[in-house]
Amino acid sequence: MPKPCRSRRCHWTPRRGTYTAVSNRSKGDKGPEAWRPPLRSYWCTYSRAWVEVKSHYQLNVTGPEKQALSDMLDTCGQ
Repeated sequence: MPKPCRSRRCHWTPRRGTYTAVSNRSKGDKGPEAWRPPLRSYWCTYSRAWVEVKSHYQLNVTGPEKQALSDMLDTCGQ
């Protein structure tokens, strides 16, 4: 686990993804409802990391975000 932060706004990434500079720029600050990793094989890892961060900081999840995460989590184990 990461060291505790003094603010929920503290930046923490549990695992680093494999992104190119181009894919990172295309993602920007979009959530999973607006952006997904280009490689479908990475959706499971990405969505699990997203859920881990949201849970760790007790952040809310929107309806569209929840649906997108659910769709990506469905790829786990395939």
